[in-house]
Amino acid sequence: MTANALGVGLATVNRVMASYRKEPSSINAPPKVRGCRAYSVKVSHIDTVRAYIRQANLEGHHITLESIQSFLAEKSPNESFHISTLARTLDA
Repeated sequence: MTANALGVGLATVNRVMASYRKEPSSINAPPKVRGCRAYSVKVSHIDTVRAYIRQANLEGHHITLESIQSFLAEKSPNESFHISTLARTLDA
């Protein structure tokens, strides 16, 4: 009845109840963070990269992830930008 009322699966209700029986204080614990981490490229950097790409396109330059990475390294020397993180950010 609980699963139907909440619109969740019976296995979910059973898992929550088993966890509660094992550790009653777990009901007050914050939920675990699931899924992928957020992209580590800040919005201000994304705007900067967008402007860089547009300018390079106007000038007819070839753009690679390495060139974007070196551009960001010049702009923000205290931060590091991994190639795959840049690729995921640009793909989104």
